[in-house]
Amino acid sequence: MRISRQSVSKPVRGGLAPRPPALRVLFPDVEELTIELEFAHESGWSPSSQLRILRPAALASFRFPCPFPGCSGCFDLDEPMQAFLQSNEGSLVSELYCTGVRPRDRTIGKPCKAQVSYRIAATYGNSKASARGPR
Repeated sequence: MRISRQSVSKPVRGGLAPRPPALRVLFPDVEELTIELEFAHESGWSPSSQLRILRPAALASFRFPCPFPGCSGCFDLDEPMQAFLQSNEGSLVSELYCTGVRPRDRTIGKPCKAQVSYRIAATYGNSKASARGPR
């Protein structure tokens, strides 16, 4: 008799969140999204910056895990991204703070408070090019 093992860390197929749609499905006029993430923390040490370039076939998921080891938080840019792309602006600059908890602070529940400054730039197709001016 063979016993199958199920990993405790991986959810079973039925428990997975639905896959987000492609960027072109939600925002058909967007040709390219550039997302720059720059992290800072009060202790002085900061993880490396990140640059993400998304094309129309990319999944429209804008949640980025906190880069500090073991932190339970993430930076959720879904709402700012939706508002930004619906406003038809060319770029957005803002910041968020992590509300997750790092392993060393789990017993006291102290939030991570890592900060991400982000810049989002969108390049639109020809239908919106006249509203933007030259690219």
